[in-house]
Amino acid sequence: METLPSSRQKLLKRVLEQIRTEIADAKRVVEYADGRVFHEKRFPSTEKVLSLSGGLAIYIIKGSRNPVIGYKPQLIRSENGFVASLMVPHGIAADSIELVVPAVHASINRSRVNAELISIDDGYASAKGRDELLGMG
Repeated sequence: METLPSSRQKLLKRVLEQIRTEIADAKRVVEYADGRVFHEKRFPSTEKVLSLSGGLAIYIIKGSRNPVIGYKPQLIRSENGFVASLMVPHGIAADSIELVVPAVHASINRSRVNAELISIDDGYASAKGRDELLGMG
């Protein structure tokens, strides 16, 4: 590996790390399947393997809707549609202050603009989140 140019060494290291990650993921799936199928083991939701291609996928249940496997992306756009922040949280985060406030912080850090008005889906509403956002100006 030392005989390769440094750019190729970095690429090789990245590829090897990806291979290690995918082997570890495959091992996790085999262990999970073995436990479920042959030992009738139940796993907490945080340990369930839902997707190999999307490590952030979660099991989402919303009210009386059909459950789905998917993501809870937090997208913040400017008035003109510019994407100022996109976050895909790990695990099952609550749909309120845990998601909104960090996404707004990321938007301000990236764009250096404090919004005068924020429109948020009512599923994300919380008094604490509102107070924090008002405190940010």
